[in-house]
Amino acid sequence: MGYLGLSALFGFHYQYLNNICVILLSSHGFFSTIVMLIVHHPYREYIRSVFKYQILVWDRGRSITANNLNTVT
Repeated sequence: MGYLGLSALFGFHYQYLNNICVILLSSHGFFSTIVMLIVHHPYREYIRSVFKYQILVWDRGRSITANNLNTVT
Protein backbone atom coordinates (compact mmCIF):
# COMPACT_ATOMS: atom_id res chain seq x y z
CA MET A 1 0.00 0.00 0.00
CA GLY A 2 2.84 2.37 0.73
CA TYR A 3 3.10 5.85 2.09
CA LEU A 4 0.76 7.54 -0.39
CA GLY A 5 -2.07 5.11 0.30
CA LEU A 6 -1.68 5.32 4.08
CA SER A 7 -1.43 9.10 3.91
CA ALA A 8 -4.68 9.35 1.96
CA LEU A 9 -6.44 6.78 4.14
CA PHE A 10 -5.52 8.23 7.53
CA GLY A 11 -5.14 11.89 6.55
CA PHE A 12 -1.60 12.59 7.73
CA HIS A 13 0.87 14.63 5.73
CA TYR A 14 4.68 14.74 5.71
CA GLN A 15 5.96 17.10 3.03
CA TYR A 16 9.42 15.54 2.70
CA LEU A 17 7.92 12.07 2.19
CA ASN A 18 5.50 13.49 -0.39
CA ASN A 19 8.44 15.09 -2.23
CA ILE A 20 10.41 11.83 -2.24
CA CYS A 21 7.38 9.89 -3.54
CA VAL A 22 6.74 12.39 -6.33
CA ILE A 23 10.41 12.32 -7.39
CA LEU A 24 10.47 8.51 -7.42
CA LEU A 25 7.20 8.19 -9.33
CA SER A 26 8.09 10.84 -11.89
CA SER A 27 11.57 9.46 -12.59
CA HIS A 28 10.34 5.88 -13.10
CA GLY A 29 9.45 6.43 -16.76
CA PHE A 30 12.77 8.11 -17.53
CA PHE A 31 14.84 5.31 -16.01
CA SER A 32 12.77 2.55 -17.62
CA THR A 33 13.26 4.21 -21.03
CA ILE A 34 17.03 4.45 -20.55
CA VAL A 35 17.21 0.79 -19.49
CA MET A 36 15.11 -0.28 -22.49
CA LEU A 37 17.44 1.57 -24.87
CA ILE A 38 20.51 -0.03 -23.31
CA VAL A 39 19.24 -3.60 -22.91
CA HIS A 40 17.38 -4.29 -26.18
CA HIS A 41 19.69 -4.75 -29.16
CA PRO A 42 17.51 -3.20 -31.95
CA TYR A 43 16.93 -0.02 -29.95
CA ARG A 44 20.61 0.18 -29.03
CA GLU A 45 21.69 -0.16 -32.67
CA TYR A 46 19.20 2.47 -33.82
CA ILE A 47 20.42 4.95 -31.21
CA ARG A 48 24.00 4.31 -32.30
CA SER A 49 23.06 4.98 -35.92
CA VAL A 50 21.23 8.20 -35.04
CA PHE A 51 24.10 9.65 -33.05
CA LYS A 52 27.14 9.36 -35.28
CA TYR A 53 30.01 8.81 -32.92
CA GLN A 54 33.69 9.04 -33.57
CA ILE A 55 36.31 6.38 -32.96
CA LEU A 56 39.75 7.39 -31.83
CA VAL A 57 42.52 5.18 -33.17
CA TRP A 58 45.90 5.57 -31.49
CA ASP A 59 48.82 4.89 -33.81
CA ARG A 60 52.30 5.27 -32.30
CA GLY A 61 51.45 8.33 -30.27
CA ARG A 62 49.35 10.06 -32.92
CA SER A 63 45.59 10.19 -32.74
CA ILE A 64 43.57 9.65 -35.89
CA THR A 65 39.87 10.45 -35.87
CA ALA A 66 37.53 8.55 -38.16
CA ASN A 67 33.78 8.90 -38.45
CA ASN A 68 31.79 5.74 -37.99
CA LEU A 69 29.62 5.18 -41.06
CA ASN A 70 26.76 3.03 -39.82
CA THR A 71 23.89 2.50 -42.22
CA VAL A 72 20.43 1.26 -41.39
CA THR A 73 19.07 -1.28 -43.86
